[in-house]
Amino acid sequence: MKTGRFKSAIFDMDGTLIDSMGIWKDIAEESFKENGLDVPAEFEHKIFSMTFSQSAEYCIKMADLDIDPDDLVAEWNYKALEYYNTDIPLKPYAVEFIEYLRGLGMTISLTTSNFYDVAKSLLERKGISELFDSLTSTQEVTRSKLYPDVFLLSSERLGTQPSGCIVFEDSYTSVIGAKRAGMYVVGVFDKYAAFAEDMIRYKSDRYILSFSELLNDDAFFA
Repeated sequence: MKTGRFKSAIFDMDGTLIDSMGIWKDIAEESFKENGLDVPAEFEHKIFSMTFSQSAEYCIKMADLDIDPDDLVAEWNYKALEYYNTDIPLKPYAVEFIEYLRGLGMTISLTTSNFYDVAKSLLERKGISELFDSLTSTQEVTRSKLYPDVFLLSSERLGTQPSGCIVFEDSYTSVIGAKRAGMYVVGVFDKYAAFAEDMIRYKSDRYILSFSELLNDDAFFA
């Protein structure tokens, strides 16, 4: 039986379901280090709010790289597939929580800023792809998660109105985008977004340190 409060759940991947945000920091930083350059002080905070194309253009400009942005994105995609083939851990209680939501009759989307094929490969390797009804990437829209586009595409694929969706996100800009889409947003703690925790708490409808806080919380979802 479907829960009355929410019909669908939309999960971010990196930093929300898996402990992987450090990977992207490492991949992008290589663009600077390979050219003998120091990483800009604001680098880590800036790229987390960008699309891959925007991140590539930023790195090319800051490091004065002689490479086409699309080629740099393709290079990152190749490196990401290698990184994500390592044993990246899922966040505690992530699988149990998704299974609980499915037991409530909710449909589930993985909605990520990561590459589509990287996300698909990771779900299959972790053996959890069957838990998700759809997979959506910002590669399929023109703007980053700061905007509602990718969240609205996810809700459309799930066949659920935005007001019937609950979103789980770890980054400040993504929380803003989901709120702009008219969705209920739960901020999820991640150590790489700790610098923005106060802002995430302020913008989110609820904030959790672990999925265990909502696991089997029938009163919240009823």
